[in-house]
Amino acid sequence: MQNLIYLLVFIFISCTSYGQGTTEKTLLISDSLLEHHSYDVSEKYLLEEISKTSNLEAQFLFYSQLCWFSKSKNKIDKTLEYGQITILDKYSEFRNLEAYGDALYNLSVAQFRRGVIDSTFYYAEKALETRKLNLDPNHHKIVQNISALGIFHSNVGNTELSIEFQEQALAIALKAKPRNYNSLVGSYFSLGSAYQSSNQLYKAKEIYDTALNFYKTNLVTDTKYKGHIYNAIGIILESQKDFQSSQEYYKEAAVLMSETDDIFSTTTIYSNLANNYTNLGKYTTAKKIHKKVIALIEGGGYENELPWKYLNLGATYMECLQYDSALVSLDKAYNLNEKVSRGWNELTTVILNHYADTHMKLDQFDQAETYLKKSIIIAQSLFGLKDLDLAESYYLLAKNYYKQGEKKKALKELQKGENALILTNSPDLNYTEEIISRTLLLDLYILKEKIFWSEYQESNNIEYLNSLYNTSINANRLSDAIINYYEHENAKLNIFNAINESLFLGIKASKELYDLTGEQKYIEQALTFFESEKSFLLKQEYKDLQAKNTNQVSDSLLQREDQLKREISQNQNLLFSENNPDSEFSKELSSTIFESKRALSDLLQELELNNPVYFTQKYEKLNFNTQNIRSELTEKELFIEYFQYQNEVFSISVSENHTGFTVTYFTELEGKVQSYNESLLSSDINTYSELAHTFYTKLIEKHITNDSINHITIVPSKSISFLSFDSFLTEKPTDLSYNKLSYLIQDKSISYKNSLQKTYTHNGKSEGLYVGISPEFSGKELGSLKGASQEVKYISTQFNGLVLKSKLNLKDKVLSSISNYKIIHFATHAILNTQNSSYSSLLLGSDTLDDKSKLHAYEIQNTKLNADLVVLSACNTGIGELKKGEGLASLARSFNYAGAKSVLVGLWALPDMSTSIIIKDFFFELTQNNKAVALRNAKASYIDNADEHTANPMFWAGLILIGEKTRLDLELPGNNKPIYLGGICLLLVLSYLVRKKLF
Repeated sequence: MQNLIYLLVFIFISCTSYGQGTTEKTLLISDSLLEHHSYDVSEKYLLEEISKTSNLEAQFLFYSQLCWFSKSKNKIDKTLEYGQITILDKYSEFRNLEAYGDALYNLSVAQFRRGVIDSTFYYAEKALETRKLNLDPNHHKIVQNISALGIFHSNVGNTELSIEFQEQALAIALKAKPRNYNSLVGSYFSLGSAYQSSNQLYKAKEIYDTALNFYKTNLVTDTKYKGHIYNAIGIILESQKDFQSSQEYYKEAAVLMSETDDIFSTTTIYSNLANNYTNLGKYTTAKKIHKKVIALIEGGGYENELPWKYLNLGATYMECLQYDSALVSLDKAYNLNEKVSRGWNELTTVILNHYADTHMKLDQFDQAETYLKKSIIIAQSLFGLKDLDLAESYYLLAKNYYKQGEKKKALKELQKGENALILTNSPDLNYTEEIISRTLLLDLYILKEKIFWSEYQESNNIEYLNSLYNTSINANRLSDAIINYYEHENAKLNIFNAINESLFLGIKASKELYDLTGEQKYIEQALTFFESEKSFLLKQEYKDLQAKNTNQVSDSLLQREDQLKREISQNQNLLFSENNPDSEFSKELSSTIFESKRALSDLLQELELNNPVYFTQKYEKLNFNTQNIRSELTEKELFIEYFQYQNEVFSISVSENHTGFTVTYFTELEGKVQSYNESLLSSDINTYSELAHTFYTKLIEKHITNDSINHITIVPSKSISFLSFDSFLTEKPTDLSYNKLSYLIQDKSISYKNSLQKTYTHNGKSEGLYVGISPEFSGKELGSLKGASQEVKYISTQFNGLVLKSKLNLKDKVLSSISNYKIIHFATHAILNTQNSSYSSLLLGSDTLDDKSKLHAYEIQNTKLNADLVVLSACNTGIGELKKGEGLASLARSFNYAGAKSVLVGLWALPDMSTSIIIKDFFFELTQNNKAVALRNAKASYIDNADEHTANPMFWAGLILIGEKTRLDLELPGNNKPIYLGGICLLLVLSYLVRKKLF
């Protein structure tokens, strides 16, 4: 069959070629045969031509062609065989030909892939020398050769020399006339790779982005390099643990590479993609891809790549806790690496580290130590004292000692690992630069913290406490630097899972040192630790908007940013709704979203580059202190911020004359929170009353040092966020009737904040006072909201406001009008999305659940509001997915993002009629009091008029105020404001008295 293919192709080419019997014709035919993906046929044809001719020059050219064919198809043995023939003395008279330099170059690549470093450099340098003698100084093959030398130097740890070679190659490529933009992009890619290998990731990313800009201008036609660049950026993002963004880049790289016949690069990208699936916990998918990649490589004859691929499969098995399978794969990786590269290279150190990690997890500490010490020797001999794999070995060795209780040995190894990662001796370390791996350094810091705390507990030596305190501060600074580099929001939030224990240990150290010394600085630092976990994205959004406003960023840039954000959100919603990642529509959407994100990233990069002051303000680290808190407090106000770690709750309180710093221990805190809320909703008064008083005494009472306190501001943490403090009981009940209990809300007004930092931005003046949104529901599917509908109608009448309830295009009307009002009031159903809080929604349709009737959280977030108050008379609007670093990702949070100063929300399914009563009274109270007092009075009034059943907190405690408690400015633009407002007050007073039957 093969002979038949060969014959048919040969006849076809012979009939269409330019002449007969020439060397050029033979080379053209062999080239064309290879283009038909048939290496064997092309090889056979050229060997037959060599046997037919006695022309030495022709033989020389044919062997050189065979050498190139073999290299391009990654047939290393064949490359070496034909290359060695080409450079025989027999053909020495042709060493001035271009083909001789090509053969030398291909030999260098083959030896590199074999891991034979000395020969690699020998042939590469000879090739460059020959090419410089025989080719134009700016020839693309000279650029190729210099670039290859840069890659080879990078591989042996000569990173500075590697960068030198790549910069030299790029300079030559830029001189070429006319410019070969495909080649130029390759030079930029190689330079970026050199910086990436030297762990200068910011610089590498900058160079990759420069290369990608050439694709925007359509100057580059070869998309292969684009795929390589996307893959390289994916590796950078993965190394920084931004796995979601990394996944997007790998997928786009795979799409581009699928359009080529480059199996070597395609399998590399898919292997990276599989590694990322492992990082994301999708182990079944990862193993499936790894095995497919291995099969393709084995079938394609790329044996030299197999060790890496078996290593990756072994790493996935490790994450699945399938240690036997992991060791089998690692054995294959090790043995193949020995066979292909004599086992003394970077891969060896990585395999040994994985061996050690596996044995450590099996509590086989001696074996682990043996592997790690061997890995350290190899890494030092190859790369010196500054290297990522070396630092990884030190870190694993420290973990190995720590697990055996040898903590002092562990600290020594951690210090060595830290030294291997930090490229400067400066005492004032800049965590945005001069670090080989920030994420590994963070792991080192966190392990150090654990050891310092353990040593302090055993010895009571304050030096360990001071070391823990200082290390925690450094870990906090480092995590900030890592977060600012991330592209994906989930990656920014995921780091809070990593640093949660670090923050906890830093707070523990701060509390101990404060108790020992009484120094105020330890409270201030603890407060900074507290704030690190609070509403990071919301605070970042606020700082970003403030920096833009301060620096007067052009409207066109801001409009373009808003447009891109909307496009991304809308397409993500379509992708989420499609729920089939393998469909063509999903793949097209994914690519569209990816390109929009790239465009948004470029836009923000341009903004930061052209506005350095904006950049500084955006990423400025805010310092928090009790004096600033005290200056913001109103008279008789108590501020309390919490930090929860498992069953320990730390709290810092500030009032006019007192600062408190306490820690409280619970048994099964999360279970108690769940039981508390269940007891409310199931009317289990015994469980409720016991827990309500327990929570009050443990979370609140110790901070109330002054009986004159009349307002409490709460900044909750983690599961505490699910509690309504309003419903806490200030006294242990003797009469178990809901209307006889002593609720905290009856004594104090209460409001909640996402963070100490201001988190809202008003974008302009509101033109209207009140808009109510009240869709009509029949009650057949979703339940009627008659009370809520009457509530909106009543309040809008008193405030001369607008009511939106049309069945047609209500969503469009809402989105186009709500930015013009001070008070926005939604009386409708809410639907929570437990998979992705961005797709939680308020229903704006009549008993319909299609997307056109839903106002999604992401759509709210992308709206610019000028609201002083948003009221959500809907169930579960304040509750969503609990995310460390963000808090509850709820519908209420979306209004905070959009610029609302405060939001009145529901923590659970709010009963329609009781909620309506409280909301109406709340609006009456707003004409006389601030928002928190208005809500307290409305709730107290409801409780006073409720019976032993309807006084149950499930009817009233779910409504909470998040944000600023300040009094509403009820003035409107225009004339006759006092007369108008006096009318409102009179109407509200009269209606209040009538409803209470007092008039």
